[in-house]
Parts: sequence; structure tokens; C-alpha cells
Amino acid sequence: PVQGAKSALCIFVLALAIEVLYMVPYGLTSSFRPLLIETWGLNNHEIGKLSSVYGIVSMCFYLPGGYVADYFRPKLLIVSALLTTAACCCYLITGPSFTELVLIWALLAAVGTLLFWSAFVSVIRQIGGKEHSGKAFGFEQASRGAVSALMTLALAAWMRQVLPAQKAATAQEKTEAMTMLLRSLAMLEVVMAFTIMIVLPSGMTTRADTRSGQVLQDKQASTGLSTILGLLRRPAVWLHALIVVAAYSGNLATHYFSGLATYGYAMDVVRAAEISSLVKGMRAWSGLLAGAAADRWGRSRICCGLFLAYSSAYSWVALTPVNQNHPGMLMAQIAASAASVFAIAGVYFTLLDDARLPLELTGSAVGMISVIGFTPDIFMGQISGYWLDTYPGASGYQYFYLFMAGVGLAGFLVTLAFALAVGKCGGKGFAPSMVLGSDRDTASCADSSTSASAEEDSASSVSESNV
Repeated sequence: PVQGAKSALCIFVLALAIEVLYMVPYGLTSSFRPLLIETWGLNNHEIGKLSSVYGIVSMCFYLPGGYVADYFRPKLLIVSALLTTAACCCYLITGPSFTELVLIWALLAAVGTLLFWSAFVSVIRQIGGKEHSGKAFGFEQASRGAVSALMTLALAAWMRQVLPAQKAATAQEKTEAMTMLLRSLAMLEVVMAFTIMIVLPSGMTTRADTRSGQVLQDKQASTGLSTILGLLRRPAVWLHALIVVAAYSGNLATHYFSGLATYGYAMDVVRAAEISSLVKGMRAWSGLLAGAAADRWGRSRICCGLFLAYSSAYSWVALTPVNQNHPGMLMAQIAASAASVFAIAGVYFTLLDDARLPLELTGSAVGMISVIGFTPDIFMGQISGYWLDTYPGASGYQYFYLFMAGVGLAGFLVTLAFALAVGKCGGKGFAPSMVLGSDRDTASCADSSTSASAEEDSASSVSESNV
């Protein structure tokens, strides 16, 4: 565990790492989506297929990833993920076919999920502890927002030297811009891998670290299965997963603002990327404020209010006519939508504390919740691809965002059910603590061993005094 300034530094470096890691599968298809379409000759439906592949492979690895995060050092897992992603960036420079893109997206999903994600969440939760998890996850979201916004703006400014304007740019110039972007990302991946090796402490807790005594070692082989089965019996786990589904769907919906800027407001691809950086910037403060508010006024209560804000913001985008002469309207809509969505992202994993989950089970629980929670990676690309290709221009985006307003309302209802389940709405709740039977046995054995040792020490002291 780390404290004070060092904890803030660790969270900030982890935020840098995750933004660099996910810039390839997510950033390319969001902030730089128009450039990706024009450079690689893809359409919205094909990009949706890449997202679906990423989601399906991720779903297969979330559960194993949680187990891996509980038993292996986070530093080793995170560094391995960054270096593998750097190698993928280098291969993308060669201009792969669509089939090769599918394989690369599958590899990125396996690496990001099996090695990185659960280890990342586990470290953040350890840093925050039980009392300050909201602030820790809020600062993580704030750091990610600031890093992502600055990174997008820097890359867009660099690309502006190659692409002075969309109409003036040739296909060759756009290809050079994409190559420049991928090389920059590959270098950043390697730099962050070495930074993580230096900054992140080696002694972050794993589940194996909490085990002591021969009795516990004998049970280690069967613990993984009992942990999974125990978590599956908890209604709060399933409700938490559905909360993440609704919240993450809203997160993914922000990726399409660059397309709306290009095809609805007639902006060039670099300007659209610059506008999309506003999405990242809103994350820099909304997650931090939401995390602090969650610690003060209740995690479930804040989450309910934020889902209502999320639904209202996307309704505004969907129902307001697009006017190319008023780009400020788009910026206001982006700000409202992104603020509500990323505020939820700053608190939804703090709900683990409302469900009274032991810290050493964080990796397994995050893996379980993520299997369901991040399934929007599978279907959101297909849903958006249908609307955007069927209704070209701004109308397709408005239909899509009207659908997202409904998702936000569903998220509010599920969060309300979760709050009732864990007893955060004045009742006792029907979902028991997530402390599993095997872990209670573990704690009991450990306490017994400690007690026995204390008795032996006491007896020894008495004997020595008598002598």
C-alpha cells in the first residue's frame, strides 16, 4: 500500500499507462475515426465488427484476468501488456488487411483484459483503501481525462502539419499522418512500460500474499473455483455488472462525437479530433468530483443521480436540430454528456465497498463483473453502425443518441435496485456481504494461528519468569 504524494504519483502514472494502452483499440475508432475510415478504407459497420471482436475476446478473458490479477504481481502484468501493445502498433504501420486488423484487435483485447484491466483496478482500490476508494477512483478518472485530452490535442496538432485541411489533403498525406500517429503511440507504450517498472511499488498485495499457514496452503488449489461460485451467488454482483453495462455504453457513445462533428457540422478530421478532446477534458474533473461526492453522500445515491443526468444529456443531443452555424451547441452537448458519463465511471467500482467486498477478492470480483459489464464492446459497434450507415449524416447520430438516453434511464433503475439490495436506501437489503465462506475460513484459520502463537509466547514468558 502507498500513501500521500506517492499514491497520487502511482495513480497518475497508471492513468497515463491505461490511456496509452487503450488509445489503439478505442482512440483510433473515436477521436480519429474519420481519419481511420479514409486511410484504411473502412466503413462504420466494419469498425463496428472490430469493436465486436474486441468485446467478444475481452469477455472470454475478464474472468481469467481477475484470477491472474489476484495471484501475480500487478507490475509484471501491466508492463507485459504495454510492450505487447507497442508491438501491435508497429505492425499496424504496415497497412494490414481487414482480416489482419481483426486478428490484431483480438490480440489487443486479450492483452488488455487478461494482463492489464483487473490488475489496474486492483491497484487503484488498494491505494484508496476502504475509506477513500471514491477519491482514489475519482482521481484516477481525473488523471485519465487530463492525460487523454492533452494526448489527443498534441497528436492532432502534430498531424495538422501533415493535414492542413481535409479537402486539401491527399490520400498519401492522410496515410503519412496515420503512420506518424502509430509510431508515436508505439514509443509512448515503451516509455510507459519503463516508467511503471520504476514508479509502481513491487509489494502491491495479491491474494497469495494474504495466505499463511499449512492449512491455508492445502486449500489453495480449490479456492479459485469456490471464489467464483461464491460471487455468482451474490445478487449484488449481477446488479453491479448491469450498472457497468449501462455506464460503459454511455462511455462508448462519446466516441461518436468526432463523427457528428465531421458529418453533421462539416468539420475536417483534425478539427473533429480536437473537438473530441473536450470529451476527455470533462473526465478530468467530473470523475474527481463524483468520487469525492460518493465518499461524502453515498456511492449508490450519487450514481443514481448521475444516470438521470446522463439520460437527459443524450436526450438533448438527440432532440436538438443540428445547425452547422452553431458549433458551440455541439460543444455544450459534448460537455454535458461526457461530464455525466465519466462521473459515473469515477464511482461505479467504488460500489464494491457498498457490497462489503474484501480487498483481496477485488481481482476476481472485477473479472466477474467485467464479463457482463463490458459486453457493450460486442454490440455497441453493431448498433451504432446500423444507425449511422442506414441514416447518413446527422440524423443517424441523433437516432443513436436517443437510444442512449433510454440506456441511461435503465441504468438509473438498476442502480436503484442495487442500492436496495445492499441496504443503502434505508432497508436491510437482500444481498448479503460478498465475503465468501472460504475467505471467512481463511480469516478464521489465520486468527486461530495468531491466537495460538500469542498463547505460546505468553506461556513461554511465564516459564522464563518462573525460572
